[in-house]
Amino acid sequence: MLQKCKEKILDFWAIKLYTINDGRRMLMRKKICWMVLIIIFMISALAIEVSAYSFTTSMTPSNNKVAASTEFVVTVRVSNLSVGSNGINSLIATIDYDSEVFEEINQSSIEGLNGWSAKYEAGTSKITMKKNSFVNADEEVFQITLKTKSDVQEGTRGNISLSDIVASNSEEDISATNISTTITVGASGSGGIHIVPKNETENTNTPAINQNLISNNSVENNAVSNIVNMVSNNVANNNATTPINQNTVSNNSGGDMPYTGEEDEAMIRIIFGITLVALVAYIKIERLNHLSK
Repeated sequence: MLQKCKEKILDFWAIKLYTINDGRRMLMRKKICWMVLIIIFMISALAIEVSAYSFTTSMTPSNNKVAASTEFVVTVRVSNLSVGSNGINSLIATIDYDSEVFEEINQSSIEGLNGWSAKYEAGTSKITMKKNSFVNADEEVFQITLKTKSDVQEGTRGNISLSDIVASNSEEDISATNISTTITVGASGSGGIHIVPKNETENTNTPAINQNLISNNSVENNAVSNIVNMVSNNVANNNATTPINQNTVSNNSGGDMPYTGEEDEAMIRIIFGITLVALVAYIKIERLNHLSK
């Protein structure tokens, strides 16, 4: 009789302990599930915040076709700014160009526009732009003066690009996609903008403009002969048109790109690590429960 009582008591407590352990296991499972859900929510919220800021850059040459040993200007502009309430007040980019086509640039080749100040590091090819006020609207930031080499053959193409473009709103960095444009060495196209050197006065500007008008008139006067020779010059005309089309695509290629800074990347890694730890703990608990059964 006493033995049966002992067995019933042991069975009772065994069932009680199993029920308690099972309840604890269920509670632990719920906690882990809630933890995983919270982490997923945090990652989603962080991804939305990361992609909130963006802007677009573009570069436009004064002419797509430039004669040998001739200067021209490439203007860099920011647009589609979604950079927070402050706006941006700094811009950094790395310039790259075909050294076999263009002469080497220096500090004087970079000129800030609309109140932007420019700094060029020849060793790293990095351009740093700063402004005392913030910019929230589309604006031209700087221009680059380049010169084609004198010994470059006509028809040679040279590429100019900006990469690692990063702007700042004094709180965080915001990146943009790389941009580029292509210049063809040859007689200047009629659609270009005439560039007047900085040291010329108003009196010297007028002859330069008149000379450009005369050049355009001479093209019109030769229209008849151009039509007669259209078949023989078809290939040359196609070559002259191609860089313009390519540059149009290049100038429109600067799209918005969500920025992911070093701090955001570190936060994502931490959250990912916590998620892995939670999953490993959950798997271990399940294995222990399975072994205890």
